[in-house]
Amino acid sequence: ELIDEVVEQAPNASIVASVRTFDLQESPTLQKLLNRYAGSGRGMRKFVVGELTDAELTDAAEKNPELLLLIVENAEPLFELLRTPFNLHIALTLLKEGIPASELTSIQSQIQLLERYWRYRIHDSYEGPLRERVLKDISEKMVVSRTLSIPETDVAEPGYQEALRGLKSAEVLRKSVTGRISYAHNILFDYAISRLLLDEYRIFDFVRADAARSLFFRPSLTFFFHRLWAYD
Repeated sequence: ELIDEVVEQAPNASIVASVRTFDLQESPTLQKLLNRYAGSGRGMRKFVVGELTDAELTDAAEKNPELLLLIVENAEPLFELLRTPFNLHIALTLLKEGIPASELTSIQSQIQLLERYWRYRIHDSYEGPLRERVLKDISEKMVVSRTLSIPETDVAEPGYQEALRGLKSAEVLRKSVTGRISYAHNILFDYAISRLLLDEYRIFDFVRADAARSLFFRPSLTFFFHRLWAYD
């Protein structure tokens, strides 16, 4: 809607939109936009942001001695996972937490990388259960409202403030200038849904509640099944 509005009201403006490849391919609305303006002279182009190259990973490693250990070890498939900027960020976060590189070299998949992150940033903290409760409430409200952020006042439950402050300090959550709370990255949102709102019973009610959820929350469903496969 916003892109449509800008195109109509500010025809000379340039628009840059960051979209996951899956969403671009599966969203009827985005496809209509592409078709509508393809021959309009607005010069719509797609730029694919690919995985990091060997040279880019080496350059990053030269700036971080601990990351260099992971690169030198060339531990497959961790090395391939690190080609994705988000996975690289998570690995660096764990190294900064004091996790030895030797512990990370055994990681085989993104779900294992996220499990480590969740354990050290959320579950194993002194207020771990409360942090998970806060994130569960936030995630449920986001699912119901179909948004990736909610007003912080919506989670102003007694006893939540310290845990909420800790989650923002740990960069799991972030707060906008207008007071809205969101996950620091969409993938963290996807993973939190899979971890906090789904299990072998609740998954059925979750999907049945809204036919569109199997599309909107596809990454979360994928994480859920990958987690079951990896650990059970």
